[in-house]
This record gives sequence, structure tokens and C-alpha cells, in this order.
Amino acid sequence: MRTDEAVAPGPAAALDDVPPPPAAPRVDADDHGAFRAVDPHAGTAVVVRPIAAGLEIHGSGGVRTLGWGEIEEVRLFRVKAHTMQVAAARLTLAGGEHIAIARMHTAGAGYLPLTLEPDGIPLIRVERMRLLCAAIIARAGLSEVDDGVFRSGARMTPERDITPRPRVLPEWAPPLLLLLSVVGLVLVFELTLAGAAVVTLVLLVHEYGHVLAMRSLGLRVRGVLFLPLLGAATVPEQAFPGRHDEARVALSGPMTALPMALASMLLWRLGVISDQTGRDAFVWSLALNALNLLPLMPLDGGRALLTLTASLRPLTRRVIQYVPVVLSAALLVAFLREPVGLAVGAFIVFSGVVSHLAFRRQSVHAWMEESGIALGALRAALRDVTHASSGAVREDVDGGVPPAPMTGRQAAGVIVVYCVTAASIVGIVAAAARWPGLFGVS
Repeated sequence: MRTDEAVAPGPAAALDDVPPPPAAPRVDADDHGAFRAVDPHAGTAVVVRPIAAGLEIHGSGGVRTLGWGEIEEVRLFRVKAHTMQVAAARLTLAGGEHIAIARMHTAGAGYLPLTLEPDGIPLIRVERMRLLCAAIIARAGLSEVDDGVFRSGARMTPERDITPRPRVLPEWAPPLLLLLSVVGLVLVFELTLAGAAVVTLVLLVHEYGHVLAMRSLGLRVRGVLFLPLLGAATVPEQAFPGRHDEARVALSGPMTALPMALASMLLWRLGVISDQTGRDAFVWSLALNALNLLPLMPLDGGRALLTLTASLRPLTRRVIQYVPVVLSAALLVAFLREPVGLAVGAFIVFSGVVSHLAFRRQSVHAWMEESGIALGALRAALRDVTHASSGAVREDVDGGVPPAPMTGRQAAGVIVVYCVTAASIVGIVAAAARWPGLFGVS
């Protein structure tokens, strides 16, 4: 029947007996396997969900499941929307039918046409489009045969290197932040200039522990960035291949405490550095690294705890991760009533926010792991889709692909390293308290 033909209305009773079309399913905030979408042509909500049987499309007209074998081609391109270019994709099915989707939450999405061509298929706006396209390509077993074109068969395009992270700060910003960090230590914490320089050196050694660990894993490192009054951070170019690797990198910073403390004491004993500088280096190397072992995000101890609990149930994981935050807040209220308590309190709030974001990222990873999609294929597809959409090859788009899970033996090793590092720091502090003259901290 042609769509432009007039349809004679039936009796009113017959129309009343027709049930209304089912509404699109409600999607919970933590249901990352469901991709919300909108069909502007019909003005209805749609939910697209990659499942084991195929691509499920649930809209007001009902549920339709496309078997993965039905999807013959995925073609990525850009649609002109006013003065913008919006990423879009066309899925070609075995019978010649097409399904078109476009990115929903992006500049220019409000100017997208209803269809790709006059009287054509509706252009469905979908959230997290890159991740959805990558999941479809990986699940359907498609390979990139041309730039932005994916079909069954051998890959025809060359593998592309990871694109460096986009530069957020100008080149002169890191040296300026380093200078501001030293000034902040002098003005806010009332350290001498020499003491601030020692703290900065301890932070630098700590961060280069992370750098060496990342490079030993074959990861590219952008550099070390100092954050005034907050410390410093090492910025990698790539995602961690496994949770064990992430834990090793996290603990590699605090592991510099022992050699740094012993080296400072040795240099002081040999007369290479002054008594005050030697004592400052000794104390700060232990204090700052011990602080970083606290199980609070984004400290190294919190990051290690996050990797250890990643495979647990969400509620268990949240309880374990938030208990240190709650205890820290309780201790703060009980013992800290000076202005420094405000800074510590702000950090605890910041830790809670970072933990929440980390849990959200882990919930996305949990969906990927439970979806049955091979993570290697998904990672490769996400790189290809990102390149086709933006011309860049990144690993951390839309939450990235989860790192390989940690084995029981690896988890035990991480716990042992954590305990040995913490015990070493505590042991040296206890020895220094008992024999202060030996360590020069009297």
C-alpha cells in the first residue's frame, strides 16, 4: 500500500480497541548498554541496545532486532547542519534497507535535517554514537575496508598510531605552574624557599617513579604537570592495557620514598648537602609518599584500591571505596578545627567527586565486559571510528575500553607491594623517632 493513499476510517469502536503503541523503555542512569536516541521525524524516543542476538531498536512502534549477520556495512560520514558538520553513520542491511544515525549531543545537532535525503530514511539522533558504532562494528565482525567504511572481510586500511592528547595548556603554562607551586608552598604553607625547593624535588622524584613505570609498559608519557597547592600529576598519552599495569604505575610513585629518604640521609652524612636540607628531604620524602598511600582518590593508594575492587559488585565496590572518605571526614571534624582543616575538607569533597566519576567509568567498563564483545576488537573499532569521526586516533573516547582484568595472583602481588611500601615508611619513621640522632631529625 502506498503511503500517500487515503485510508477510510473504520468504526469508532474498532479504533478504540486498538492498543496504543508501546513506549520506548525507560533507561536507568547506570544502564550504559542502552543508547538513548530520538526519531525527530516521528517525534518519539528510541532506545538502541547491542545485545547478544543483534542490534535491538526499541521505539514507540515496537521492538526490532537486527541480527549481527544482517548488518553488511557501516559507513561513517558527516552531515552538514547549518554551519556545523555532525558525525553520522549509515547501516546497510542484507535486504538493502538502511538505518541512519547521527550524534545527538554536539554542536549543530539541533540543525540536523529530518532525513538524509528528501523522503528518505529518518536520521535518528543517538547519544554516545562513537561507542555505539564501535560496538556494532566489533559485534558484527566488520573491518575497515576504506576510510570510514566497514564491511566483512580483511582489513584494507593501515593501522594508525595513537594521536597525542590535545594540548589544553600552552607550552609556557607548565613552567609557570611549577613556579606558582613553589610560591604557593612559601606563602600558604610558610615554608622557606629552600624547603619549598625540597618539596618540589620530592614531588618530581615521586612523579618520575610513575614515568619510569609507564615507559616500562610501553606507554607514551606526555610529561609531569605541577598543580599549585595540590601536588603534581603524570599525564600519559594512552590508556592502561590492564588493571594490574595501572596498579603498578600507581604504587611506583610511593615506592620512591625509601630510596629518596636514604639518599638524602647519605648525602647529609657525607656533607654534600646541609643539615637542614638533608632533614627536610628526609622528612618530606616519607611524609608526602605516606600521604599518597592513603586509600583516597585521586591519591595513588586510592587508585590502587580502585583497580583491586574493579571486579567486585557495584555496591561492594562503592562501600569499600567510600569508607576511607567517610572516616577521613569524621577525623577531620573531630581533630581539625584550624584553617588547614578547610583545605583538608575541600580535598575530601574533591576525593568523593573523583570517586563518583571513577565509578561511572567503571560501570561503562562493566557493560563492555558483560556484553560479550571481544575487548580487543572493540578497542580497535573505537580507534577506527574515532579516526573516521575526528581524524584522530584516541583510546579514551566515550570512557575508553576497559583494561584487562586483574588475576588473583596479580591482586595478591599488588597488596603485598602496598603493604611492604607502607611498612617500610612506617618502620623508618618509627626508627627515626626512637633514634633521632642517627637520622638527623632531632
